[in-house]
Amino acid sequence: LGEYFVYVADNGHAYQRKVTLGTRIGGMVVVRSGLKTGDKVVVEGVQKLRDSSAINPAPERPVGK
Repeated sequence: LGEYFVYVADNGHAYQRKVTLGTRIGGMVVVRSGLKTGDKVVVEGVQKLRDSSAINPAPERPVGK
C-alpha cells in the first residue's frame, strides 16, 4: 500500500506528518505511529493545504461527534 499523511495544527500553521496506520474499528482507524499525545489533526479543508500552510483553526470538537 501507499504512504499516509495527516496535517497537524501548530501555532497557526498546518504541518504534514507521515503516519503508520493500524486496524480499522468501525468508522475510525488506529494511528500506530507519527503522532504524539496532544497533536491537533486537521480534519476539514485538507485538500487545499500544503506543508506549513497558514490556518485559522475552528474550535475543537469531541471525537466521534
